[in-house]
Amino acid sequence: MEEWKKGFEWEDEEKEFCNRECYVFNEKLKTQFDDDCCEHCLKYLTLQCEYLEDFMAEIVDLDDYE
Repeated sequence: MEEWKKGFEWEDEEKEFCNRECYVFNEKLKTQFDDDCCEHCLKYLTLQCEYLEDFMAEIVDLDDYE
């Protein structure tokens, strides 16, 4: 773990989308963004993401589309 990550305090909303076991850093980004948060994951907002519905629920109310 990088030194800056030790003792870092996430806000509750931020923590929800960080440190998930499926995280794969998107190598197209600069290494400074390798913070284990979903928005920097290679699978983020793709069909490969097992949490896609969670992210979409943050944007729209999915119940409106059932």
